[in-house]
Parts: sequence; structure tokens; C-alpha cells
Amino acid sequence: MIETDHWFGPLITNIRLIKTDVPIDFRQEHPMLQVQPIPRVAYQEVTLNNYELVPELKQFTPEDWDDYYDTVVRPNAMVDRPRGLYAAAARKRRAAETGGPIDT
Repeated sequence: MIETDHWFGPLITNIRLIKTDVPIDFRQEHPMLQVQPIPRVAYQEVTLNNYELVPELKQFTPEDWDDYYDTVVRPNAMVDRPRGLYAAAARKRRAAETGGPIDT
């Protein structure tokens, strides 16, 4: 993560080449590095420390157990689980919340 409010310049990364006896092709259509901006609020202490702990499982509510089942048990019990199932559901939830189209 690069801490910056603005950036103008190259991003430099190291690449370790482990084969010396074969040609290595670097292709423009296959990026080696991807940059994802993250809003500062996402990693501020106030955000990172905003959570609650449940010390004992008996303190889980029925809704907590339903969420656990939907998130952990059901997807892992599927015989033919489609790839990207969680991501597709997240896009649908976001579209429903914002009233916008589903991002692909």
C-alpha cells in the first residue's frame, strides 16, 4: 500500500526471474501490476477498530446463525458451486441498495 493523497510518477516493482534458460515474454495485454485506490477512511484506526466481539457462541442470535449458515455452510455444501457466487451476490446487493444496474 502506498500512502499518498496524490501520485504522479512511475510505480516500480521488483520481479524475481527464476528461470534463466528460457525466453520470458512481457506482453502489454497481460498486466503484471494492478493498482487499486483505497480511500483513506477504509484503513483509518477508527474504521479498523469499529467491531464487536461475541465472547461465547451461546450469545449468537438466531439471525447470526442464519447468516453463518448462508455464508459458510450452504456454499460449501453445494456440489456444483458456481465460480464467483459471492461476488455476484455482492453486486446484486449493491445494485438493490443503490437502485442502480448490476455491475459486471
